Amino acid sequence: MLMITLRFIGMIQKARKTKMWYKVKARDNTISPPHGIVLTFSVWADSIERFWELMKERKHTEVKILGQTSKEWTPEWANSFLTPSGSKQEKNSFW
Repeated sequence: MLMITLRFIGMIQKARKTKMWYKVKARDNTISPPHGIVLTFSVWADSIERFWELMKERKHTEVKILGQTSKEWTPEWANSFLTPSGSKQEKNSFW
């Protein structure tokens, strides 16, 4: 029984330490205060807890995780989160 419990705890700890790439859309409030600018970007974190710490440290709000992967980051993966029309641009985008 003790061995099973220790294995389960080990699996939980390993799951928490899974290194992940996150594709994120968030408002960066350090750019163009006081309203900020909405950005879409990729970020790497050791765990989901560390991911949220990073978002808080960088003063990102309105955070939406578009996707995540534990595989190596590739441009193809990052570009797979295009808008439905196939364009990277938002409707009201300056660019």
